[in-house]
Amino acid sequence: MADKYINPFTDFGRFSAAIQENFDEEENKDLLGDFIYNFSQVRQQYEASLKHYRDIENSLELQHKAGKKEGKEETILEIAKNAIEEGANDNFIAKITGLTLAQIAALRKK
Repeated sequence: MADKYINPFTDFGRFSAAIQENFDEEENKDLLGDFIYNFSQVRQQYEASLKHYRDIENSLELQHKAGKKEGKEETILEIAKNAIEEGANDNFIAKITGLTLAQIAALRKK
């Protein structure tokens, strides 16, 4: 996956060095034009790869948040089940877990 991303500052250094060495020479004006054209192409590829990376990063972040939320919900339900088993009343369970009385009643039926 690493070769999908392009870094114009490291991947194309040899072109930059050639331009810097020969920038003022008339015979290399075409080289400069080619470099500028190629750099714009590279820049577009870089932007596309950066967008791809950010999309993956955002997707992973959303999945992480969803997993944390799911884990928190499971923990709350486990606490409520344990409180039911210990004989706690529904109002107390609702207070400590944030569950509604209907949700607690549904847990009692299971």
